[in-house]
Formats: sequence, C-alpha cells, structure tokens
Amino acid sequence: MDAFHATVPGNEWGAALIGLSEGQGAESGARLRRTHPGFRIVMAAHRPSAKTVIDAMHAGVSDFFELPVPAAPLADALALALESAWRAHAARLESEEADRRLSALTRRENDVLDLLLTGETSKQIARRLELSHRTVEYFRARVFAKTGADSLADLARLHAAAHPSSAHHAGSAAIT
Repeated sequence: MDAFHATVPGNEWGAALIGLSEGQGAESGARLRRTHPGFRIVMAAHRPSAKTVIDAMHAGVSDFFELPVPAAPLADALALALESAWRAHAARLESEEADRRLSALTRRENDVLDLLLTGETSKQIARRLELSHRTVEYFRARVFAKTGADSLADLARLHAAAHPSSAHHAGSAAIT
C-alpha cells in the first residue's frame, strides 16, 4: 500500500480493491480515502469483525466482502466503484471549469447574474440596483460573453456546477 501512495498522485481517480489480512483493521482504507479522495474502495477480508466492517464503511469504503467471494459480485462492486469515481471526477472538473468562467465576472456583473437567476427581468434588476435599463442590458451581455453561456438555462447550469452545495437554492439569491 505504501508503494501505491508513493506512486499514484493524490488528484487521480479510480477504484481499488484492498484485501485485509486476518485481524487487520480498516485503517488502510481510511488512509487511502484521505490521501486519494478520488478513489472508491472495495475491501475484502477473511472473517472480518463487525467493527472492521463498520469502521471501513464509516471511512468511506464503497463495499466490503467476506472472503471467499465469487468473482462476479466482486467485479460488479469494482465496476460500480469505478463508475462512482468517474462521476465524482467529472463533476469536479465541471465545477472547476464553471468556477474559472464565473471568476471573470466583476462584482456588478455578479449582482446582475444573481438577480437573473432569481427570475427577475432586466427592468426589475435596474430598479433593484438603481441602474438604468440600458446599463443592466450592458452587464447582462457582458455576463453572457464572459461565461460563454448561450441562454439563461446555460447560466443556471454553470452557476449550479460552480456552487453544487447551493444548487438547490437556485432562484433564491438576494442582493443586499
């Protein structure tokens, strides 16, 4: 396991199968999750204790098998773990790209974007921000140009990707 940690960069993604020796705890799975968060882990052991299995699951292990185990369920678990790792990696890349595109916006462009995402019209935004309608249209055009978005739906997706934990709050942004 030390060779793995020494040779695989922490920003990589994938799936790993860890076989535990009898009496060995789940520390190796917990360590791998800490140092390589993009990896999903499947563990297997002969006669694991309930504590070992529970500790492994709390450490983020995707699945745990008692040996011996038929190859098919183990292969299925690894395939699911790899798919999960890929989805998490793709979401992370999308979030980083969205952050990069949105970071180009000025404070005022962000104000306009936030209000656009609440569903306000340009006229409503102009009144809210005490700007002319033409100025809001200018900022709105700049937001679309800088982000590369083609529609309000594109902007909403971009914002959700950049702020995944607040994506369910889309439409509730407020300017103070």
